[in-house]
Amino acid sequence: MPYLTELDLGLLLESIHDNADIIALEKESRIEPLIALYSRSTLNFWIKRIATGRLSLYKGFEHLTIITCSIHSDSKSNLNLNFPEDIPLKS
Repeated sequence: MPYLTELDLGLLLESIHDNADIIALEKESRIEPLIALYSRSTLNFWIKRIATGRLSLYKGFEHLTIITCSIHSDSKSNLNLNFPEDIPLKS
């Protein structure tokens, strides 16, 4: 996620709340699980899920309290570059 900005990270940090299990960035109603803060209190929850082969972060979210921070629709902060073909070509 090479386009992640200090502003976006600041949004997460400013949103820290004692009652939240997860604080995540959201763009156009889609939560980005890799740009998130996870409470230590959820550690055993995730360990159990992994041990039983339930690896989906999104499905785990259904059982936790989430606070989301919306980023602008033109932001590229949540752009994943997993493969060479994911790299945007410059015009």
